[in-house]
Amino acid sequence: MYESGTFLFSNCIRQVDSFMMIKPIVFTLDISASFWPISRESYPPEFSPIFGEQSPFQDVLAHLSDDDFDAPTIIASEDFRFLATSQAEERGIWDANIISQPHSWSDSAVLLDAVLQATNDPEAIILLAPVLHIKCSQQAFKAAVSAAIDRLQKGEIIGLSSQASQSHFEIARAAGTSGADRPFLRTVPTSAQTDIAESNHWTSFTLARQKDLIAAFEEHAPELLTLCKQTANGAAMLETTIENDEGDDASRPTAIAEILRPTTTTALDGDIISLSDWASIWNAMERDNNGVAKLGDITAVGCRESLLHCDDDAMQMVGVGLDNVVAVATKDAILIADRDRLEEVPQAVAQLRARNKPQATDHPRCHRPWGWYESLIMADRFQVKRIMVKPGGVLSLQSHVHRSEHWIVVSGTAEVTVGDEVKLVPENGSVYIPLGTVHRMANPGKVPMYLIEVQTGTYLGEDDIKRYEDIYDRC
Repeated sequence: MYESGTFLFSNCIRQVDSFMMIKPIVFTLDISASFWPISRESYPPEFSPIFGEQSPFQDVLAHLSDDDFDAPTIIASEDFRFLATSQAEERGIWDANIISQPHSWSDSAVLLDAVLQATNDPEAIILLAPVLHIKCSQQAFKAAVSAAIDRLQKGEIIGLSSQASQSHFEIARAAGTSGADRPFLRTVPTSAQTDIAESNHWTSFTLARQKDLIAAFEEHAPELLTLCKQTANGAAMLETTIENDEGDDASRPTAIAEILRPTTTTALDGDIISLSDWASIWNAMERDNNGVAKLGDITAVGCRESLLHCDDDAMQMVGVGLDNVVAVATKDAILIADRDRLEEVPQAVAQLRARNKPQATDHPRCHRPWGWYESLIMADRFQVKRIMVKPGGVLSLQSHVHRSEHWIVVSGTAEVTVGDEVKLVPENGSVYIPLGTVHRMANPGKVPMYLIEVQTGTYLGEDDIKRYEDIYDRC
């Protein structure tokens, strides 16, 4: 098992003029509260369609998924490994290797383990690539990677960043001190540390030889390196390491940035934008002459310097006279905030959580290994859901103590098990599952299958499920 909230993808880029292989390792931080309500704990921002139909996760894959790249290895949290697989498949990546992990923050042990396992060649070049918003063509990105490789010298770690990050790096470099052999920027004034971590590591991609990255851990985290090297099975080792790691969750990502800080940078012909909050989205999006960025079915009258975002096709968002405002609407929640006070959004989410509001953590569309469901109507003794089962998707064999269910297939064909009976239910067909009856649903077809589920009973919570069999190992 590996820690969650960090997602790593490992590919190979083959240089035409040599046998050198570059191994990208892509990861992300846990910033779901900053992107509420589009993103929740159950649906992190890297998988959310913040910029339209494609998620930032898929955008990174798009820059790393042509003929020059091998199939990726995706290290994802246990909760989201199937979502990562599904979104990778939507990008045409069917042979990804998935590694799961249990926690919700980025950890040095996971990244080090990925570096150690990436290749058996210590001279091989590693590309560390966080899930950021890349505003350039795939060709420009590859050209910048090639340029960085040409500059790579022994012992160096090169940051690939946008022009805007270059000046921050030079300021940070001037504030830092160099080690005896390798000039890692580790000792800097406290006021500059945040700037360095944000603008120099987490807003850039990083290139270095495998042995130079390992040397960084050897210099700054030797105990961790020893433990990783001694463990043949990374699962047991990483759980122990994470449990014994000191410091709070917020300090751990900074520790990684401190260990693997670039010693120099090279510029990308485009922008690399850190997905930190809604202000970063406003900066990344195209804006009209009044500085208004719009995504969704939006009408803006007399608005300026604002972001209007609506992810529900059935909803009309209208802004009138808004100035310096972020307005984000989903099916079940709306955010209206001063663009200069977006750092307070997590505080609002914390208040929702304290009041036990489901909108604090649960996304209106709940993703599962077999597909997704969303609640259309929730009342005292009944609930109506829309369910999508992807081709080949199979729900667990299960029963309920407190509810019965009616299924109506509205698109595709369902294979339904009720007790000892297994039958195909076509479009417009229906089936009834009495309370306590063992049942299962699957999609044997080649296209997504949609159905409407009507639940009735005294308790309709998702924890009223007893599983007997599950192809996704959730029993």
